Amino acid sequence: MKFFLLSLLVLGVLFRCSAQQSPDSIGQAGLSSTLLELHKTPVADTFSVVQVETIDLNDRDPLGNVVVLFVKTAERTMYGAVTGLEGLAERRLKPEEYNLEFRFTGKQTFFLEKMTFTPGYRYTLKVGLADNRVEQSGRRQ
Repeated sequence: MKFFLLSLLVLGVLFRCSAQQSPDSIGQAGLSSTLLELHKTPVADTFSVVQVETIDLNDRDPLGNVVVLFVKTAERTMYGAVTGLEGLAERRLKPEEYNLEFRFTGKQTFFLEKMTFTPGYRYTLKVGLADNRVEQSGRRQ
């Protein structure tokens, strides 16, 4: 029950933040990598199934070859996946708490912390990655 309430709170904050970024802002310097969607559906499995979809926030095209890291918070054990050309990857995980990291050269790294995956569910995450911004001094933000 706590996970459900926490998920609703997190989703409310994320949707409020993403609602402030209108589609007209695509390609502007103010974009940040973000979680666009999160769905949880039951499946007949003793593991958790995590499917990720990654898109480029600048042109809304699928973003392939994104490295997705799943780090168990309790053990610091790391698992990985790489999205295909269509921007999709899927991983079966033991149901525990993980930190997720999405990496792609030239894009902002995106983190999701303390995601708890429960057995018998498919989690579908859609993540948008924005370009790294370069300041006048040449330093990345």
